[in-house]
Amino acid sequence: MKINFSLYLDLIRFSAAVLVLLHHLSDLLFSSTLRVFNVGHESVVIFFVLSGYVISYSVKVKDYSCKEYFVARFSRIYSVVIPALFLTIILDVIGTSICRDCYQDMYVALDYPVIRFLASITFTGELWFISILSFSNIPFWSIHYEVFFYVFFGAMLYAHKKYKLALLALLLLIAGPKIAILLPLWLLGAFLYRPDNYIKSTVFNLLIWLLTFFLLLALLANDGKSLITGYGNDFLYGVLGLSKSLNLAASKYFIFDYFFGVIFALNLIISKSLIEKIKFDFDDTKLGTIVRYLANRTFSIYLFHFPLIGFYNAILPHSMSGVLRWTSIIILTVVSIFILSNYTEQKKHIYSKWLRIGLNKLSTLSNNRQPS
Repeated sequence: MKINFSLYLDLIRFSAAVLVLLHHLSDLLFSSTLRVFNVGHESVVIFFVLSGYVISYSVKVKDYSCKEYFVARFSRIYSVVIPALFLTIILDVIGTSICRDCYQDMYVALDYPVIRFLASITFTGELWFISILSFSNIPFWSIHYEVFFYVFFGAMLYAHKKYKLALLALLLLIAGPKIAILLPLWLLGAFLYRPDNYIKSTVFNLLIWLLTFFLLLALLANDGKSLITGYGNDFLYGVLGLSKSLNLAASKYFIFDYFFGVIFALNLIISKSLIEKIKFDFDDTKLGTIVRYLANRTFSIYLFHFPLIGFYNAILPHSMSGVLRWTSIIILTVVSIFILSNYTEQKKHIYSKWLRIGLNKLSTLSNNRQPS
């Protein structure tokens, strides 16, 4: 992957994470009826497509073994998930004890803490038609999906040919329709990665890029998600005879997600073609350094922001003026995220080391138990 396109992907990742933060911030500060940035779900679709693309690239370039693939993926996930879960619980308990009403517009859930924690740490909270909230950490729902996508893709790559189809079918059966229905978005991203996957005509590329870019903007600005989901689901549910009471949770937007995901994927490939024609290397510039730094905090922004916003909203005095209070919440949340990222996301190599040690010990025990 050329370095300029890699920076571009980093910029998109960071921008999508910021949009999710702004989506939830505006929901809390202005209420859902006046939400300014109603693009949180669309940003997750972007994450899914990008994740498939980047991981497909990593597997091909780094030539991972099965063990290295899962170590890389789970060290990345757990380096932020474990601290985020404990932090969410602590902040929720303190925040609700100070100002329970401050959480009235947030889906904070402190009941059944053991079940919520276990479902979150094992990424089983979105199987089939269940939806177990990870306390107040609303964005956590997509991590359940993401981890399943990792496992499914790993099985596609490394399972024995003889058992592969049966294993993939079993995984889909375990996951259920909610997760399975969004799997094509992730696989679309994985399919997109090809070293020579671009069209040479610059003029044609520019026209397609502009068309897809403005189409994406139009969908975001005009709440295309609600419009397409409303009409599309009415038609599909009627044809299939499905009940609208089915809990598809975030997957209920799947018709829109496919449409949005395909347009974004096309824009991504065209962007690759255009950016790789640029001869100047941005990696060694100050801009490149800043983009890399911010992108390396993306996962922390995504998983830490919601409980932090709720906590600071609860503890800051309500006597503060509106603008000062909102500004304080934003600044405190962002500063906290960047401090936390230094001890979580930036320490994933430690989790990799622990996982390798654990896997090696299991392998040793297994070998010792085999009959000689």
